[in-house]
Amino acid sequence: MTTLNLQVSVGTDNGYIDSSGTFSNTYCQIGVYSGGPLNQMFFRFTGVSGLSGATISAATLKYAVTRFSNGTTSNGVVYAVSAASPGTITSASDYNTRPRTTANVAWNPTGADPKTKDISSVIQELANNYNPTTIVILHTDTATETVDYSPDAYAQSTTNCAALSITYTTGGDNFYGQAWM
Repeated sequence: MTTLNLQVSVGTDNGYIDSSGTFSNTYCQIGVYSGGPLNQMFFRFTGVSGLSGATISAATLKYAVTRFSNGTTSNGVVYAVSAASPGTITSASDYNTRPRTTANVAWNPTGADPKTKDISSVIQELANNYNPTTIVILHTDTATETVDYSPDAYAQSTTNCAALSITYTTGGDNFYGQAWM
């Protein structure tokens, strides 16, 4: 098994959009804050290799949270942009029109250090369809959200910004040195 440990590596590779059209690639926020607009986040990871045809056994997205407001409902969903090497998200319109994986994972965090459930199914879809060199994670929320939290963006902390860990085995036949005639 091989593990890729990836982290957002430049400020423009993470951010958020909100339902009023605001776009930021220097700050991250998800949910509805103080009755404001609904927020969605994105995280872009470069330096991906070796996933084409691989079997994904674990994939975890983690980030440190700088602000957490207690609420009762969190209805997040995590997707990936369905592409081999998606570019940087540059606007709310760009975020909203990116093709998404069919696979998705519910994200219903609690506490000040949320982690996703295993998002292997999302990463597996990318490995099945592409040889990804970049992965963009889209974290969406529904209008029923009453919990708000802000993870560290790259601009706030280059060490606490979003990280993605993917453990996999490579695909293909392995004959362990046997010769076939």
